[in-house]
Amino acid sequence: AIEGYESALKRAPDSPVILNNLAWSYYLQKDPRAEETAKRAYELAPNAPAILDTYGWILVESGKVSEGIVYLERAANLAKDNAEIQEHLEAARKKLNSN
Repeated sequence: AIEGYESALKRAPDSPVILNNLAWSYYLQKDPRAEETAKRAYELAPNAPAILDTYGWILVESGKVSEGIVYLERAANLAKDNAEIQEHLEAARKKLNSN
């Protein structure tokens, strides 16, 4: 999937959707480019719940829990019916409270 997203990104370098999907793919592969790629997607679409969720979750998983929660809370407020976003927020809150 990464090669496909990287190829698509060459054709549409400012696509927040492609950047978001690439960031998630990087995250799944534990590629350190995940956070920066997710940040670029967020900068292009700061009010998109899926992008806020991806960026927030990657921050949480990289140890930046407090910072990530800010994005996850915004995502959760924008997409109240999205179970995955709500689960990410809940998991991040538990992680914050356990530290």
